[in-house]
Amino acid sequence: MRTGLSPWHFNCNYYRNLPFSSIFLDGTKVGVAGGVSFIEMFFFGCLSAELQPSRILVIGNAFGLSTVLLSVLNPNAKVVTIDAGTEGVDNSEGNKLTERIAREEGLNLTVVLGFSPQAVPDTVQKHLDGKVDLFFIDGLHTEAQQALDFEACWKFGNNKSVYIFHDVLNFKMKSCFDRICREHPDMHHAILWRTVSGIGVLYPPTLNESVIAIIKLFTEPDPLIEKTHREIKVERFMTWTGAKYLRRLLPESLIRSLRKRLYG
Repeated sequence: MRTGLSPWHFNCNYYRNLPFSSIFLDGTKVGVAGGVSFIEMFFFGCLSAELQPSRILVIGNAFGLSTVLLSVLNPNAKVVTIDAGTEGVDNSEGNKLTERIAREEGLNLTVVLGFSPQAVPDTVQKHLDGKVDLFFIDGLHTEAQQALDFEACWKFGNNKSVYIFHDVLNFKMKSCFDRICREHPDMHHAILWRTVSGIGVLYPPTLNESVIAIIKLFTEPDPLIEKTHREIKVERFMTWTGAKYLRRLLPESLIRSLRKRLYG
């Protein structure tokens, strides 16, 4: 398996999926959607240790990394994943791999072939007793589908349920995530800027403080995000030919002063 690589290590700044996890067979990359990144595995490890959910629903399985990971991290939980089998030519083999690992390792894990949101009600009733403590929404990455997946999941949550949305930032689904948060003002929310995909989290305010501390560990304060946006614009400007020429002419003290003003 390959995971956690920065595109910049390969003089490349456009391969946004490289940090995520991929599997290989006989040296060839398997044709299935990528799995969670290394830092996101760390996030789930920290979260699971404090949250200790009993029933977990995953929407979107691919080759099963997140599903197996959540099952291993939560040995006392029942984990169910719904997968449509449409993410790559080897998606069906990925589901089979997930099932084989579950059998060999004795994991309490079930793979359900089906489409969300249609398959959610029957799956939750049949395999999770109609209740879910932790949702990981990682299906088709469109705003419309994200909303449909969440609406289906919301009906089976409780006052302690946590909803995790993968790839909110990377696939430009933040406006939909923000709308979901506005429609549920009694819930708290966060964007995990320190994760590779820009995970979104919706959680109840009554959540244990230790769990909330884990969520906060993986995000950034809004003012710092705004400063970072400005910093990126300044750094991009400084790479222009005219800016490079001015940097050679101006005193270093003046350049530092200008940077400070531009960064805010």
